[in-house]
Amino acid sequence: MAGTFTDLAAIGDGRVVTAKVSSTPADQSKGVIDAIQASSLDAKAIAALAHGLTVATNALLERARAQVALITTEDFRDILEIGRQNRPALYDLTQRPPEPLVARAHRFTVRERMGREGEITPLDMASVGAAIEAIRAVGNIEAIAICLLFSFEYPEHEIAVAKRVANALPELHVSRSSAVLPEFREYGRFATTSANAYLSRRLNRYLDNLAGHRDAAGLPEPTVMQFSGGVIDIHIAAANTAKGVLSGPAGGVVGAAWLGSLSGEADLLTFDMAGTSTDVAPIAHGEAPATTDSVVAGVPIKLPMASAGGGSIAWADEGGALRVGPASAAPNPARPPNISAATMPRSPTPTSSWPYR
Repeated sequence: MAGTFTDLAAIGDGRVVTAKVSSTPADQSKGVIDAIQASSLDAKAIAALAHGLTVATNALLERARAQVALITTEDFRDILEIGRQNRPALYDLTQRPPEPLVARAHRFTVRERMGREGEITPLDMASVGAAIEAIRAVGNIEAIAICLLFSFEYPEHEIAVAKRVANALPELHVSRSSAVLPEFREYGRFATTSANAYLSRRLNRYLDNLAGHRDAAGLPEPTVMQFSGGVIDIHIAAANTAKGVLSGPAGGVVGAAWLGSLSGEADLLTFDMAGTSTDVAPIAHGEAPATTDSVVAGVPIKLPMASAGGGSIAWADEGGALRVGPASAAPNPARPPNISAATMPRSPTPTSSWPYR
């Protein structure tokens, strides 16, 4: 499923059946059912349903403006902004760093400290309560990322904070870094966990709708493609939304590797162009190389990735320069939304004012 079209490929009884339908922006999960109906396949004959999607990818590219809060160790609220202090274009004075997924006003701290050998400063529950009240006062927070120092090794403080938050704010999704990415190096862990929280509402709504349509159609429960190239249970996908980033393109890479092996071509370069993004990935010695150093729309995602997805809207910025995307007209290019410099979401990786550079 992509922002512009939804495609189906079914394999069975020695034949391949394909179908392509327009995606359904109001409820993108309906496009999956439309594709199955367009293929004329009997729902009872479908033994397994693997689903690749671009909902998470497009949410990052288009900056879906999800309202996320971050709870972290005292004095470390700016890790998301500081990053690794490197610049993608050292001498380009017009390039601005990507905006963090969590606004500074929505980052809150608690008094605690874990070190390499365990607890240094006990968790101050009064500061946890203050952070919760501050989040409640904001009023429109949709999800919370909890990222404490050394929690990858000693998660006790994070678990305690998560329990307190869940009890006080049960309606909010909670992403805990020690569960999402229990690895050292704070920036990657904080950024990945923030992305997991940022995507939670949009992707969970999509998966809930898909489950409802699936029940009504009598289809098997779908598995969801993760961007490492494998599939996971739909309920696990709902709890680990960051794994759904580049889910759709990952399927293309895995499929290309399989087709290459059948044709005796072990080294390939894949090209996947969709409505919002274009992805390129190499196949070396019959396999898609995996990495944990991917950056998607300016956001580091430190999860295993085996991937490299028109409809993108052209528009003029404040200076009159041509821009393309990240917003998409989806399946209705004849009637794109009204876009201007004021309404277009900021590109996470702005270029200079010269559009053809």
